[in-house]
Amino acid sequence: MLFDSPAYFIFLIPVVLIYWRLNRQQQNVFLLLASYLFLRLVGLALSCADDLQHDRGFSDCAEDFCE
Repeated sequence: MLFDSPAYFIFLIPVVLIYWRLNRQQQNVFLLLASYLFLRLVGLALSCADDLQHDRGFSDCAEDFCE
């Protein structure tokens, strides 16, 4: 997921809206969880791209992500 991709903005908009509605302590926890989710999604995308590059298909990609 690139920072200029539509998927990033679909992820960013709800995160920002939820962030604004929380108090300071909840904001910190929420950003931690949102960051973790974002990095997992980026990791999945990179894993899938690597699998497709080596002709292993998406099934290996999903298995790697769930481990």
